[in-house]
Amino acid sequence: MVLGSRQSDHLGRYYTHGKVAALLVASMNVAAPKTVIDLGAGDGTLVDAGAKLWSRARFVTVDIDDKAESSRLPVTRGGAFRHFTGDALDVGLDHRLGLHWGKACVGLCNPPYIKPRWRRHFGEIMEEVGLSHVLPHAEDIPADILFIAQNLRFLKDGGRLGMIIPDGLISGERFMRFRQSLIESHSIDQVIELPRNIFRRTEAKAHIVILTKAATQVLHIPVRQLSSTGELSDAMTISPERGLLRLDYGYHSSVRPSRTSRVVRLSKLIASISRGTLSSRTRKNVGYPVFHTTDLTAGMTEVPSEFALSKEFQKVVAGVTARAGDVLVARVGRNLSDKICRVDRGVIVVSDCFLVLRPNVGEEDNLFKVLNSPRGRVAIDAIAHGVGARFITANALMKICF
Repeated sequence: MVLGSRQSDHLGRYYTHGKVAALLVASMNVAAPKTVIDLGAGDGTLVDAGAKLWSRARFVTVDIDDKAESSRLPVTRGGAFRHFTGDALDVGLDHRLGLHWGKACVGLCNPPYIKPRWRRHFGEIMEEVGLSHVLPHAEDIPADILFIAQNLRFLKDGGRLGMIIPDGLISGERFMRFRQSLIESHSIDQVIELPRNIFRRTEAKAHIVILTKAATQVLHIPVRQLSSTGELSDAMTISPERGLLRLDYGYHSSVRPSRTSRVVRLSKLIASISRGTLSSRTRKNVGYPVFHTTDLTAGMTEVPSEFALSKEFQKVVAGVTARAGDVLVARVGRNLSDKICRVDRGVIVVSDCFLVLRPNVGEEDNLFKVLNSPRGRVAIDAIAHGVGARFITANALMKICF
């Protein structure tokens, strides 16, 4: 099957593809739940998939949009469905729904990808489920974490939450404490990385995450990847400790040692790694050439000779320099795996959009070869974060294995 794409609406909601919803529900491994909730139900795709599997369940949906398709479910699907139009993040939502906190068996959630204006009661929601500490500043908490917290309030201990959340929560260093809190207080049972472009008009990557509330964390977390053609990979297991760092299949497959050949971690080939210091704006104000990512054209493998500094400039230059044998990797922008080149001669200054990799003596050719190989390009794509203009970190790059 080929997966189509869905786009967001004015409330920042990306509606779930039906086949992805079916995969999420099937992955939850729940036999016969009594009560299923969907906060921010949108077009109702998740509960529709749930109803096909859990025929005896009672479904409760909430959406702030009075025109949401999910509002018609009680009419189109019958008495097993109840829908409420209102704010899914209402601190007293239990009274409106007639559903006590800690009573739901299953939560389904594809939260909006926005940062809402902070309201005082958000702090109560976060505090109640032990997530108030996951970011330094409360007002920076995105809607997806708030929706997860509200779901946890409704779920009973041992209840299962199936959610679709953005890549940042799964792999970003900024959200490490969030992942730590989930792993320490609950059990992340499975993570499935979804293909990019599954939502129209965005390259945002998302993941299915299955979580059991207040359960002991499983010792081996299965992570999988869904291809754009609908093929689900075999499971790769990671430890909870590695899950704290990142939970995405693409990253762990890129750093996983090969079973068929000698394993080489990129850090073993590198003597040092540094980041350029001159911005694209600053480089225009210095009197010597500064190599920037826009100077790296398609198919270019070596820095052009006109960027080599004269001996006079080498004495007065400010900023990080690269010398013959160094490999440059673009750290921010589009198509990062296509922006790798090396310094063939001389000394050059690079902008802060490059990472400068200085190889160990004798590893110059090998370093460039592995990074430019098909496996190297896939690995770089796997560690790249972001939507549109992506970025990679030196720390993630050093952990790649070949």
